Amino acid sequence: MENSVSISNQDSTSNDLSYLRLHNGLFRHIWSADYSAPVHEVLQKGGAKVLDVGCGPGVWVMEMSKDYPSCNFIGIDSLSIHPQDPKDLTPNSKFLQVNSLLDPLPFEDNCFDYVHCRNANMDFSTFQWKDQIIPEMIRITKPDGFVEHCEVDEHHVNEGPIMRKITDSITNYNVSREIDGMIGEKLDEILLKTGLLYNIHHQQKYSPLGNWGGEYGKMAIDIFAAKCRTLRNQLAEEMKITPQEFDEKIENCLIEAENTRTYLKSHRIYAQKLT
Repeated sequence: MENSVSISNQDSTSNDLSYLRLHNGLFRHIWSADYSAPVHEVLQKGGAKVLDVGCGPGVWVMEMSKDYPSCNFIGIDSLSIHPQDPKDLTPNSKFLQVNSLLDPLPFEDNCFDYVHCRNANMDFSTFQWKDQIIPEMIRITKPDGFVEHCEVDEHHVNEGPIMRKITDSITNYNVSREIDGMIGEKLDEILLKTGLLYNIHHQQKYSPLGNWGGEYGKMAIDIFAAKCRTLRNQLAEEMKITPQEFDEKIENCLIEAENTRTYLKSHRIYAQKLT
């Protein structure tokens, strides 16, 4: 299994973000590629500059830098969970840590051929998406270059009553922070309204969430459970239950997903910058 890591069931709030490494393998399986924007020819030609905004553990950057060794890849994030040792990097990759991704990105205008952002729906408010993140991504993209987003809905298809209570608590928690966990549904409209992009495409995929879906269904439900455990105390408070009761909800939710045959819905949106 690609990018496989062990995720244990924990009885306390987990600060373990290792589950983030699973995303690349899951999305590669769902989408059959690491990207959807038509940038293969540009990358194959060599010399292109690519940025991953909110790169997390840096798996996407590392995999892409291996696939396209003649291009330069940069990952940027406020978290320092990307590879730190230069020996772990490819010759054409590097990572930058910043105080906040809401600050102006430390790059000149029009300097990247392709700017990528994934799994950031719980990181920014709707206002921040519209007024800070997306404008900055566009600013640093070259004319005719591509921007691409990939996000997963916080609610799932065929949710059972237990999972619905958990995802409702995630929604309530996000609303308290002015965050829209379903932003993936709306990013194409937000990109269009900037007036700075053309050739806007919005693609959607459905994939199994649970062991019933085989290897990658298990991977998807492991990611969901691990993400919930990082918010254990906050979500338990939203649900007005104890953290221990929340742990039980998660375990029961995993069983329930097998019976309801729940699906994950993900989005990829890409567009080109006007000249």
